Amino acid sequence: MASRIAAGLALLLLQLVACSAPIRPYSTKPIVWKDDDERPFEKKPEVYLSPLIWNGTDHLIFLPMSNALSVKTGKESVDVNAVDEVPDSAWFTNRLSVGTMTPEEMARGSCRGESPELERPWTVTGAKFDGQTPGFTIRTKSGARYLLKFDDAKQPERASAADVIGSKIYYAAGFTAPCNRVVFFEAADMVVQEKADAGSGGKQVTREYVDQLLGLVPRAPDGKLRAMATELLEGQPLGPWKYEGLRADDPNDIIPHEDRREVRATRVLGAWLNHYDHGENNTLDMWIRVPAGGGYVKHDTLDWGMRSASSGTRTRSAGGWATPTTSTSEPPAGTSSPSGSSSGPGTAPTWARPGRRSATSTTRTSTPRSGTPGTRTPPSRG
Repeated sequence: MASRIAAGLALLLLQLVACSAPIRPYSTKPIVWKDDDERPFEKKPEVYLSPLIWNGTDHLIFLPMSNALSVKTGKESVDVNAVDEVPDSAWFTNRLSVGTMTPEEMARGSCRGESPELERPWTVTGAKFDGQTPGFTIRTKSGARYLLKFDDAKQPERASAADVIGSKIYYAAGFTAPCNRVVFFEAADMVVQEKADAGSGGKQVTREYVDQLLGLVPRAPDGKLRAMATELLEGQPLGPWKYEGLRADDPNDIIPHEDRREVRATRVLGAWLNHYDHGENNTLDMWIRVPAGGGYVKHDTLDWGMRSASSGTRTRSAGGWATPTTSTSEPPAGTSSPSGSSSGPGTAPTWARPGRRSATSTTRTSTPRSGTPGTRTPPSRG
């Protein structure tokens, strides 16, 4: 009898607790579907550099300690509208969340126009040795600019395939991802322009330099070279964006990044793809100028070549590939390993983002939210 009474009391208590949760009312406020975080401002933000060692140390030691000492607790995302959805912004564009995408659209991703493979020969404008693999910056016959990156000799096809697939998935999910394509070519398709530069601390790129580097790249069974071509981003690079905090010199950046739902979602998407190389060094802010003067900051995600689902320490079976004995992670003899890219000595690297509409078409047309003129307020749940 006592056990039945205890069970009944427990059930009654559970019902009381369940009924005590407040009912969330439906908001009658206007639904914000377009954030106004692309408002032009005059002063271009400073370039932010993120040393890899410091970034790792900060996230492994200092940031967890800071959060523990400040008794920081979790809370709901801030950048959502009255129906609990993320509006379009300089960070995110609703694609699969508002409709379906055909397999062709998924495969195309952010790419527009012809593949650079159909616009040969290419003009080599520079070379880079930063990152895991060497590469070149090229210009096609139509004037489009690309960064070419190559697979490691021990695992041909791995990194280039992962980079292309990752970019398509992130783009479909709503992120601003670059146009990545796999291309095949011959060494003779690369024409070296005068004064092509290997980057800060490097030497001038010559025909011999190009041939020496291509000699480290594995060849397909038909003898062609394989690379991943990333279309260079419009605008000027400002360095990576952080996964927490704000960019102090961007007046449009008013929501702490850790409280943005799309930034939080990268944890889920990255885990699903086993994308362990997921830090701020594989993000990029771009300064986009507008005709009326000034500009705004666009936030990009890039580089899936080291996606863990595709990587490992075992050497892949060559499968008909002609693999050189020297790894492509090492520069040719007699060259340095500059930290910059082909933009020229002392300049920040140029990266990739999808083809963008004209600056005129990116100007905001939506009605600003309520608040002090000239300032931004985050979207309201109501």
